[in-house]
Amino acid sequence: MSFVNNISKRVIGVIVGVLALLVVSMLFKDQIRTLATNVLTHEWLYPCIWAYMAICFFSDYAENKDVISDSIIAKNIGKFGEACLNMVTWGVATTTAVALLKGLYIQHIIQNKTYFVNFVFLDYISIFLVGLFLFIISVRLSWGIFWEALFKSNAVDVEPVPSGQSIEEKAL
Repeated sequence: MSFVNNISKRVIGVIVGVLALLVVSMLFKDQIRTLATNVLTHEWLYPCIWAYMAICFFSDYAENKDVISDSIIAKNIGKFGEACLNMVTWGVATTTAVALLKGLYIQHIIQNKTYFVNFVFLDYISIFLVGLFLFIISVRLSWGIFWEALFKSNAVDVEPVPSGQSIEEKAL
């Protein structure tokens, strides 16, 4: 009985999730390929990425513009300048990652263009891993910044307890 209690529910969830994704990808391979091709070749892909980055970082600026920052960038060019620089930095990282992944996808899945000439298998794997890592990190970081700005209003104001008074006395 203790063996069953020691099994990690998260690991089991990951295994079930990966297997479910595998089954779905095998059953709907053509639909997924069509969707991926449509998204990666759509003319609005890059403008949507830049709009997403602008929303994330300017939401953070709007929510935190009055907060004093220890950032060297904020001290020199201001909070708005820092927000612009962050948006550009992470926007470039995301669009670069998408461009790398798009090139690999078009070259190896659609097979109608050559993006990477004189590359070997290890180079393609490296490009895929770096592009995927960069994409995940940039989207996750920007989403976290947006999420924090969006739900910051749920923070609770804390009042200091006057010296000589206990927390229990303050509560009464």
